[in-house]
Amino acid sequence: MNIAKPIKLVIIGRVNKGKSSLVATLGQNDDIDIAPTPGTTSKSQSYSLHFQKRLLCELIDTPGFEQADQVLSMLTKDNPSASDRPKTVQQVTDSTGFSHNFPEEFELLNASFTTDAIVYVVDAAHPFKRNYESEMEIIRWCGKPTIAIMNSIGEPAYESEWRSVLQQYFSQVISFDAISSHPLQRLNFFKAVGSVLHERKHETDEIIKLIELRDQHKREESIKKIMHYLRQLCEIEICEEFREDFENNDQPIKMKEQLKIKVTQTERHFQNEIAHLLGFQRLKTSIEDLHKLIDSDNLFHEQTWKVLGLNRTQLTARGAILGAATGAILDLKLLGMTHFAGSIIGAIGGAGAALVTSNSKPDKKFAGIQLAGEQMICKIDLKSNMIWVLFDRIFSYTKILLQRAHANPNTLILEKDLACSTNMTSSQQNILTKFYKRSRSKKSKPEQDHLCFEMLLELIQKQS
Repeated sequence: MNIAKPIKLVIIGRVNKGKSSLVATLGQNDDIDIAPTPGTTSKSQSYSLHFQKRLLCELIDTPGFEQADQVLSMLTKDNPSASDRPKTVQQVTDSTGFSHNFPEEFELLNASFTTDAIVYVVDAAHPFKRNYESEMEIIRWCGKPTIAIMNSIGEPAYESEWRSVLQQYFSQVISFDAISSHPLQRLNFFKAVGSVLHERKHETDEIIKLIELRDQHKREESIKKIMHYLRQLCEIEICEEFREDFENNDQPIKMKEQLKIKVTQTERHFQNEIAHLLGFQRLKTSIEDLHKLIDSDNLFHEQTWKVLGLNRTQLTARGAILGAATGAILDLKLLGMTHFAGSIIGAIGGAGAALVTSNSKPDKKFAGIQLAGEQMICKIDLKSNMIWVLFDRIFSYTKILLQRAHANPNTLILEKDLACSTNMTSSQQNILTKFYKRSRSKKSKPEQDHLCFEMLLELIQKQS
């Protein structure tokens, strides 16, 4: 559905009471200046809420009230009737010198003239004071549908006191924690909007449905990225030709370090992609260094000693010899061998071609012939805990961002012991294990991949 005329809401309140935080959380946009310094918002700014290129709602963030008492005195000077009050607010705002003498009030009142409803934000962590009444009275004079938000920058110790006051001025009064807001609070906010905009109730209901669809879409896209990331991890390989001085060089150590770097880069790339997908542009994180988690028990060096390009299915027992039952002529130069170049090997009743697959250095000579063309591969051992550690990190990271309010300025701390995978059933673990193996072999089975997708989606929905 296309919202023919997007609902416009202006956010008003005193400085530093969470107006910008509310806008950031509702709009799921952390690219909004939020700071403990009063006056961070000096001009009215509009932020749009979209889903699939559809404009759902426009939120206008405004500067805070600074001189409400003086402005109310100007409004009440000629004692206009209730029917003339909205017009009086317009006249006073347009009067000579008002924008210069009352810049904050000029910005917020001008924004309120074209809005569908006014949202007033207070901090229920601090007590009500009588000088707030001037602000609420000015809002009432605007003649617009109104909602009061009791935001809590801290413990909401005075919520009951605030509610009794706000209910005298506003059509709807709701609690809303902009910093640790759960997705359901966003939906409740728009339900409150629908209750005060009676003529546009159908549109607000549609907005709620589209917001729910948008949230589901983000979960689904997040799972797709997780699966893509896991495929990349399973496919990472560091391959090098085996050196003659294997026992005396640091080749395996260097290969492992290369693998660490590659895995770390892949994880960081995923974190950036998922943060961008979920609307976090300024996110700060504190995540345990992946290098510390990768040790010799979690990675392995697989040595594959290749001759004639034969594959694993053609491997025979260690110690078998080159040759064929019928005899063969073999130019050892073609194998890259360093000894007996050009020699002719007769029939030796062997087991075909011979390769060694042990994780230790092989004997270099079989039947008096020195082998060459060996390759060493370093990759994540799918039988170890490492692939599950990596899964836990990315799954937890995604789950936390799906729940995180965009106004939250705190550094995201990812704990060491995440253990998401240990809470999975054996059936779920089996589905994911099979996905790892398919990814390693670069085989895709759409039906099984979709089963894995559905399983991960259900898992993240239950935990979000």
